Amino acid sequence: MKEESVGFDYDAVDRSISALFPDAEEIRHTAQREAMRGMRHVFDSALANIFNSPNPRFVALQWLIVIDSPTLRGVSITEMAKPFCRTKQALSKGCRDVCEKAKLPPSQYMRSLDAVESYRDRQNEKVRKAA
Repeated sequence: MKEESVGFDYDAVDRSISALFPDAEEIRHTAQREAMRGMRHVFDSALANIFNSPNPRFVALQWLIVIDSPTLRGVSITEMAKPFCRTKQALSKGCRDVCEKAKLPPSQYMRSLDAVESYRDRQNEKVRKAA
């Protein structure tokens, strides 16, 4: 089956981009190397953390949450924590610790750091007023 021509010279565009940005290919390779280095750091952190943990299944769950694993979609943090006899707060705290160690942002399952601080401040204020 023959493709229809759209009458557009894509090769000319590629040549123009190469002429305008002669280092584009080198920049792309550098970006790929940096991305791979970052991925290796995350994998290394995850595996070492899981391997050295007294409860590797629970730590593996924390990592799945942190990396937004599609296998957890539709499952609440409470449901995830229940088989381990843990609270959602304990699971969430563990996930925040994992994010901090691996220098990763909070996942979709987690509250943002600003929200966590806001809740903590509000709770501390309630405790102070009650005392």
